[in-house]
Amino acid sequence: KPHAVMEKVKALAKAGLEAKGIRIVAEGSLKGRDHRREKIIDQLYYAIASKATILKPDQLNVPADKFVKQFGLAWSDALASGKVFNAMDGCKQLGIDADGMDAAWGEAKKANKLVKFGGGFYCSLVEIEGKVP
Repeated sequence: KPHAVMEKVKALAKAGLEAKGIRIVAEGSLKGRDHRREKIIDQLYYAIASKATILKPDQLNVPADKFVKQFGLAWSDALASGKVFNAMDGCKQLGIDADGMDAAWGEAKKANKLVKFGGGFYCSLVEIEGKVP
């Protein structure tokens, strides 16, 4: 979290690691664009990121009962429609960036167009004005 990157926090983290016998051999920083390009966050949070950016919808184990209850459509029919995307592909399809997806996701959540399938595993009907959902 960028707001937490302060000298005192870095010193505390370093001392804590060294106290556990971990030797720090190098230090550095990465800009946000480097995180996205290298998919660093995706690698750290693989279980969540795999569902949002790596795996395609047909590769996911979606609880069919929860999906149909939320959206009134069978998961298999949603897949067949070609209108189901992971977050990364959804951005491309809708012509938005990650910030646009975050904003649209927030609107979908407010409108109760979101379902939680499990820990960190959600599905939402993301709607962008002028785009077919």
